[in-house]
Amino acid sequence: MNWIRLTIPSELEGATLVGQSVHAICHHLGLDETTVFQIELCVVESVTNAIRHGYKLATGNEVTVNLSVSGSSVEVEVSDDGEPMPLDSRAALCEGSDVFNFDETDLDSVPEGGMGLQIIRSTMDHVEYSTDGRTNRLRMTKILPKAEEALHG
Repeated sequence: MNWIRLTIPSELEGATLVGQSVHAICHHLGLDETTVFQIELCVVESVTNAIRHGYKLATGNEVTVNLSVSGSSVEVEVSDDGEPMPLDSRAALCEGSDVFNFDETDLDSVPEGGMGLQIIRSTMDHVEYSTDGRTNRLRMTKILPKAEEALHG
């Protein structure tokens, strides 16, 4: 298994840097462009959420991204020491939500939040959130296309 750890300060610009790094790593591993984009998107969304909601945009903190690759999957863990994810957000992440069910012709019906969590939930193959009272961890697993073909083919 191969792995890498990236730790950034709690500044939104760091989310872009982490996304570019994850993109380059996944591309180097030979993953297809769709899978690379999906993993990058979910990592950027997770890091942004940690900074924006966990740390409430306060600088001077850290967000850590651990990326590990096995022959069949990519696992990403985003961790922070900010405020834990609220229970309703945890439920939306683990159980799904109807955040995308809105009237496109009515701008007032567009939800203000929760879309990122639903994107993560629907894009990754497995998502798990935990907190031990100090450290919050969001684990996301993407089964690689060749491994998925072997499972279902």
